Amino acid sequence: MTFRAVQLVSGWRLLSVLLLPVSLDAAGSALVGWPIFSALNAGAAPVTKYAAAILTVLIGVAVLESTIAYGVRVAAPYRPASAEVRV
Repeated sequence: MTFRAVQLVSGWRLLSVLLLPVSLDAAGSALVGWPIFSALNAGAAPVTKYAAAILTVLIGVAVLESTIAYGVRVAAPYRPASAEVRV
């Protein structure tokens, strides 16, 4: 089985893979941390800061859950036959 990524990322483009984890980490941090960052730097009231903190946690949990669900969905067809549970 061949993957399209092998065709797209070959030769000198392979070096761009080194930047992928860093850029994804920065994007994820910006996505998840946006509410609390905005509340802290705007000088908001404490109630607003707590609401932003709760929203930040909820966004983080939603992103983590969707990432895990995607990983399970993608990996499901490629399980080896020996990994099947037989009842």
